[in-house]
Amino acid sequence: MGIYCFSEVLKRTRQSLGLTQEMLCEGICSPQTISRIENGQQKPRKKTSRQLMERMGKEGSRMYAILPISDPKISKDIRNYEDAMRKEKYKAAQKILNIMEEEFWDTSACSQYLLYGKNTIRWKLQQISPENGRELLWEALELTVPSPKQQEISWYPWMDHELLLLYGVADSYYDEGQTQEAISMLKDLYEGIWSGYRMPQAGQTIEYMILNKLMEIYGGLKGYENAIECAQKGIETCRQEQSSIYLVQFLEGNAQNIRRLLKQGETNEYSEETYREASLQAIAIASALGNEKKAKKMTKRYYKHFGNEK
Repeated sequence: MGIYCFSEVLKRTRQSLGLTQEMLCEGICSPQTISRIENGQQKPRKKTSRQLMERMGKEGSRMYAILPISDPKISKDIRNYEDAMRKEKYKAAQKILNIMEEEFWDTSACSQYLLYGKNTIRWKLQQISPENGRELLWEALELTVPSPKQQEISWYPWMDHELLLLYGVADSYYDEGQTQEAISMLKDLYEGIWSGYRMPQAGQTIEYMILNKLMEIYGGLKGYENAIECAQKGIETCRQEQSSIYLVQFLEGNAQNIRRLLKQGETNEYSEETYREASLQAIAIASALGNEKKAKKMTKRYYKHFGNEK
């Protein structure tokens, strides 16, 4: 979940459109004023902020489409909810989401975040079809984005909660068996991820979710080299951002897909030693992070492949 102030929204939108501060502020305010606003040194007047956003083609209401989460209890609920979703514990996630609904503010952004969870959980629990869930997600996007289906996914400056909805749309295609449609949308999302309002270290969850899903899809299609590429991108991003979210999944996926590729006998790039090193690294990290269940599963797979070799 992204937590942003107007200064970040303004700067990211301007940069995504290739505008200089001078180009944006002409006739509205001085370059010094917009610089101070973007640096968080000055609070803009409502008229000024509205004029700046409208000049960039963003309707005034969109600047408020930000998740205003600051209460520690809500933040804890969000972490527990997202952890349950990541582990596919949808009934547990549903219970937490019901509590969060009573605590969230009445804003478009909060509504979108809740709608993503509600509708995704409903089709994952087979209460509605993936197609119905997808249409509900598009409707939720319309709360902050005009004609979202017509927007260029890899360019439009999406915010985190909007990216969640788009990820859900792609996931619904996958669950419905429209695999190529899912891949195409996920690749567009990943390509354009930084054209939006997201800031470095402000929440990398969306990248991880996209790479993890692409890794899963490619692995299922026996596109092991593509799956390995996604896994290694995920591992590198985790290292750069010093984040353990999805790290074990990426390490395990990297090792598994190397093993599958070796089994096919169609690679000169990877060897048994590469697989051994990748497996041992994945096991070590899983253990270090306290994920003993995953570590035992990978250890069993390792000994099944290598026997009793040390």
